[in-house]
Amino acid sequence: MSKHKPIVAVVDDDPRLLESMEELLESAGYVARSFSSAQQLLICGLTGLDVLITDIGMPGMDGFELRDLVNRARPELPVFLITGRHEIVDQDRAKGMSGFFRKPFDAHALLAAIGETCATMTRRTDMRVDQPLLWRSAPLSQQRKGEADPVLVFIVDDDTSVREALSELILSAGFQPVSFASTRELLDSDVLDSPGCLIVDVRMPGASGLDLQRHLAQNGNPKPLIFLTEHGDIPMTVQAMKAGAVDFLTKPVRDQTFALIVVRT
Repeated sequence: MSKHKPIVAVVDDDPRLLESMEELLESAGYVARSFSSAQQLLICGLTGLDVLITDIGMPGMDGFELRDLVNRARPELPVFLITGRHEIVDQDRAKGMSGFFRKPFDAHALLAAIGETCATMTRRTDMRVDQPLLWRSAPLSQQRKGEADPVLVFIVDDDTSVREALSELILSAGFQPVSFASTRELLDSDVLDSPGCLIVDVRMPGASGLDLQRHLAQNGNPKPLIFLTEHGDIPMTVQAMKAGAVDFLTKPVRDQTFALIVVRT
């Protein structure tokens, strides 16, 4: 029987670093999977990963936000942070990382840390009764159905606190959140071909939620949309619902109500 090669995911928006990390990891006997953004990683899913290495300073979801989401979805997955910053200002957010490596980092030190982490994970696995691979990252609703990939829910809101709160709520409901800070950031990504529903703030800098709805309809990609707003705007609600919106909710949204609408969608 062939020995399992640990799978290491690397998330960084620098293609040169991704290429060099792939070469380094594969030369050391690991399976490397590279992603140019946190959103791209989440769309592919966390199933099967043994180690995650992420940059902190990335457009959209940064390394800390990704770490927090991974800790809720897969608390046993080790997360390493690589950064070009000379110091980590927010020490509270830095808690929970398996290690920090500043660019340019010592390749031997990084490989040693990954090797030690994988060895520890193997020892822990050997001490447990064998379980199906699905338990490692799929939400309970998917485990019951026997499906490996969670359903994606795309969040578009310019408020970081809203994105984080919604991500946690969506995870608790058994779905996989993928968040974006603007309509442009979503459109510049490659996620729109993936199945899933959208939760969109109607009023954002630049293109609004209604602009996004029109764009999707014009391009033959009418995904289910749930609109969020802090403003009870009846004409806007009517316009959105006529254009095919699933629902139009006013912030703050009750958790139970929101979860039921997402499940129904």
